[in-house]
Amino acid sequence: MRRPDEIIAEMQAEKTKGIKCVCLVVAFEEHNDFILDSDAHALANLTELMETGGDPVGLFGVCGDGMFGFRPLKEHEKEDWIESFLQDVKENVSMIFSKAGYSFFDPKVN
Repeated sequence: MRRPDEIIAEMQAEKTKGIKCVCLVVAFEEHNDFILDSDAHALANLTELMETGGDPVGLFGVCGDGMFGFRPLKEHEKEDWIESFLQDVKENVSMIFSKAGYSFFDPKVN
């Protein structure tokens, strides 16, 4: 497993690709936590989540044109469950983006 600072760096690198807002999904056995790229304490929060059993699994993003998408972190790319897992948490992430003031559309729905 990568260090928290490496994962945060990957999340921040997405911003250089024209993505307005990025959200990291951290999975637990019974729930999920989310860290936005704008979180001033992203590294400390991710470190704490990982120390308490959280598994960073994927990134969601809103592009400049309003497109909404996601991808697994490289550690999970080949996992059979990751695509359906990220689809399942997509609604939660879309609410987080909406609360943060981002408007978007999901090309798989619209």
